[in-house]
Amino acid sequence: MIVAIIIARKGSTRLPGKNARLLCGKPLTEWSIIQAKTARLVDQVILATDHEGLAGIALKHGCSVHWRETVKDEDPGNVPFVQAMNAWEADHEKPEAYLTMLPTAPLRLPGQLDEGIARFRRGDADIVEW
Repeated sequence: MIVAIIIARKGSTRLPGKNARLLCGKPLTEWSIIQAKTARLVDQVILATDHEGLAGIALKHGCSVHWRETVKDEDPGNVPFVQAMNAWEADHEKPEAYLTMLPTAPLRLPGQLDEGIARFRRGDADIVEW
């Protein structure tokens, strides 16, 4: 099982509200959700967020929502991913792998996610991060 984790917090210091800003009529985060849900090799999608509006979008697309804990700007970038992984594994079996995604890459294609996962499964890559 491949579990995609998308992190999207409400507060952004450099561009406030960026994860909810519209790009071609959809919030930035929604593009990542659509890409992960459309990828053939992604089995489960989790949105880790503290934003009610984005959580609603995730639920509309059939994603799980992890209400993330407060993370400070000075914390390492992997903290929200680790929190979401721990929450997933508290209720589910540990997956084969996690696919980590940021909403700030809205132009990737689902096929690119699948190719990264296929390379990981073949042993051609140790990590897949988008």
